[in-house]
Amino acid sequence: EALGCEVVIEPLLIIEPDSGSPIDITGIQALIVTSRNALRALNANAHLQTLRSLPLFAVGDATGALAVDMGFQTVCPGTGEARDLPALIARTLPDRTGPVLHLAGDVLAFDLERPLREAGYSLRRQIIYRSRTARNFSPAVLALFQSGKIDSVLLMSPRTAHTYADLVNKMQLADISRNLVHFCLSERVCKALDTLPEPEMLSPRRPNMEEMLALIADTVAKKR
Repeated sequence: EALGCEVVIEPLLIIEPDSGSPIDITGIQALIVTSRNALRALNANAHLQTLRSLPLFAVGDATGALAVDMGFQTVCPGTGEARDLPALIARTLPDRTGPVLHLAGDVLAFDLERPLREAGYSLRRQIIYRSRTARNFSPAVLALFQSGKIDSVLLMSPRTAHTYADLVNKMQLADISRNLVHFCLSERVCKALDTLPEPEMLSPRRPNMEEMLALIADTVAKKR
């Protein structure tokens, strides 16, 4: 909105905290968080105060910033790609005696267990939230698509992009999508649109919100 754009928010993933299983923090020496949804789900957890004292490896700057806001004392943000976290952990966490706890959702974009095991770490995974995909666009957003009032779409994860593409095809919006600019957080997000007919896609040099906003600002300026 600060760039002069009218913004419409359409959730394509419905996030539900999973409070069914207690978190086993026995012997944990560090945390991994690959989504802000995990931190939000952790907010009401009884172990939050104890977990704040552990080093936390965040997938990217935005997740790291939220962890800092929530009171975590030592936060190490990554590049924005979960696949880069094992190398960051290996450089930062020399002690390999205790397990590392991954606070995760029920669907993994990237499985950290094998690369961490190869680096000498033991990974413990705790599902702390669950997600389900939207079945349709809302009537209001569908009307905006059909009237040509949407000119760009912002997609932040491969799963969200895949859901978007499925809904575009399901609701017969593929021809309309040809005229839209799709701002994708990374190349992996772009690849999730491969079922759409020749979509226009732009992605920032690094997968973080700051560079994404800079890309949008540059694109908007060129069109004025």
